[in-house]
Amino acid sequence: MSPSSTSATTTHTYTNAHTYSEVCDVFYDGETIGVSKVNPSLQELKHLKYLDLSMNNFSHAPVPTMIASLVHLEYLNLSNTMFDGLIPPQLGNLSNLHYLDLHGWYRYYLHVDNLDWLSRIPSLKYLDMSFVNLSKTINWFHVINSLPTLEELYLSDANLPFVPSPLPPFNRDSYVGSVLEFQHHVCHAKMVF
Repeated sequence: MSPSSTSATTTHTYTNAHTYSEVCDVFYDGETIGVSKVNPSLQELKHLKYLDLSMNNFSHAPVPTMIASLVHLEYLNLSNTMFDGLIPPQLGNLSNLHYLDLHGWYRYYLHVDNLDWLSRIPSLKYLDMSFVNLSKTINWFHVINSLPTLEELYLSDANLPFVPSPLPPFNRDSYVGSVLEFQHHVCHAKMVF
């Protein structure tokens, strides 16, 4: 990363003598930043709750599985990062996540073979997997519908293997006042419950 165009900050917030939280954000000024690498020392931030790596160019590197060791994360944004390959199912270890943005950089660099790991993230409220190839996720509807707190779901251009037609009812309790947006071939839908 060029020091002139990006900076990373870690903020420590102490709530009492025994607990603190850490926030890590990478700020981007809109210029090309070159190729970035996730520093392995990131996993030493054991109390990290917020991680935003969006808009960094990781030049087709795989999503680092070490992110799954940051078990206190509540917010994870890996959108538009040029990661490539399989989204590691170990992300299911992040059971405290409320926000997960995996929006791909370009169509289908990232893919998922099975979404079962999402069911281990019970407090997820926001999920964006647009431009992630989900063509092998036969049970996508069942897994998504089983997320009890999901409020926003974005699956635009996710190459879903099928979209049930007519669309079965979603778990209405978890989608009250929520947004569901997906596209599949010529089927475009945005529903607000």
